Amino acid sequence: MTNEHVLAVCRSNGEYRGLDDAAVCEVPAALRAHLEDAEAAGRTPHRGTLTRRRAHPHGPAGMPDGPPA
Repeated sequence: MTNEHVLAVCRSNGEYRGLDDAAVCEVPAALRAHLEDAEAAGRTPHRGTLTRRRAHPHGPAGMPDGPPA
């Protein structure tokens, strides 16, 4: 994933969720700064790090949505 792809996904998600235009512009701007800092430190986004993962049906152990104790 490139930084531009991550930002495009972010913008698309904001538009889908019905965020106002200011928020749709503000969030990717903050994310861009974070991605640039990470890139300067030698880290780059890769598939799975910035996308929501499907939850396991029983949730992770010890988490609020985990199986009943």
